[in-house]
Amino acid sequence: MKNILLIIFLLMIACKARYKPLTEQEIREDKRLHDCYKNWERLDLKGIKKVKVLYFGRYFEYDLLTYPNHIIGVDEKNDTIIALDNTPCTPHVYKPGETAYLLQAHWFDFEKNRSGIALTTEAREKYNCSIKKLYYARFAWGHY
Repeated sequence: MKNILLIIFLLMIACKARYKPLTEQEIREDKRLHDCYKNWERLDLKGIKKVKVLYFGRYFEYDLLTYPNHIIGVDEKNDTIIALDNTPCTPHVYKPGETAYLLQAHWFDFEKNRSGIALTTEAREKYNCSIKKLYYARFAWGHY
């Protein structure tokens, strides 16, 4: 029983460390971001300073994380909000069938007012390369 509690405690510490907010300079210099450039389908976006790969952390801050908890984006082709509601700190948080599509008309005013910039909506299983597709997107804050 003590071993189980110790493992749970260590996992909680690891999760908390992942949700440390990053400054804009740290995001630009983060090696994980540069390692994943080759996997992006929209390579032209990497030169745009305002387009960052930002993840929505549990403390309502934008973080650069490998396995985020909540990711919400708008696919520019479908103008649809894409919400991935997954458990953080698990090996494979992105699984088929876990993506929920909500029409923009169903957004609440709070979500519309809290919209942000851009992020990735699809992940890879490789630890440091969870970035695969980058869309022009907006964040909507809330619990799902």
